[in-house]
Amino acid sequence: MTEITNANLQEVSTARCISTGQLTDAVSLILAMMPIVRTIKARAGSCQMHGMSITPRHMQALMQILLVGRVTVSELADQLRLSLASISLIVSQLAIAGLLERHEDPLDHRRTVVGPGPEYDRFVVEVLGERFQPLIHALATLSSEDRETLDRLAHLLSSKLVETLDG
Repeated sequence: MTEITNANLQEVSTARCISTGQLTDAVSLILAMMPIVRTIKARAGSCQMHGMSITPRHMQALMQILLVGRVTVSELADQLRLSLASISLIVSQLAIAGLLERHEDPLDHRRTVVGPGPEYDRFVVEVLGERFQPLIHALATLSSEDRETLDRLAHLLSSKLVETLDG
C-alpha cells in the first residue's frame, strides 16, 4: 500500500488539474460528513408498514412530501431526480399502503397530484421522528442561524454537485 504524503497529494492533484488545497478541502468535508451519512443510512433503512417494505426510495419520496406538501407526480420526479416511471411506481406503492393519496389535478385532468394519505402522519411520527432523533437532537443544539446556514450550504453544495455530474 502506498503511503500518502504531500508529494503524493501534489502528484494526484496535478494529474487531475485540481489544487492540493481543493483536494484536502474535499477530503475534510467528506470525513466530516461520514458520521452524518452513516447515522442517516443506518436509521433510514427499510422498514415495514402495513405489510409493505418501505425502502430508501420510498423514504425519499415521503420526506419530500413532508417538505413540499401536495405536488404533481412530474414535479416529484424532478425534485427527486428520478424518472417519471420510477416515481409513478413508488407513488402507487405508497398509495396502496395509505401513506400517499393521488388525485386528478382539477385544473389539468392529465396531471396527478400527490399528497399525504391517511397513514402519513403516523409514519412521520413513528418512523421519521424516531429514526432521525439523533440528527434532530444534534440540530437542536445549533442556533437557528447556524441551522439556516447549514441548510443553505448543504442545498448549495448538493445543487453544485448535481450540476458538475450533469455537466
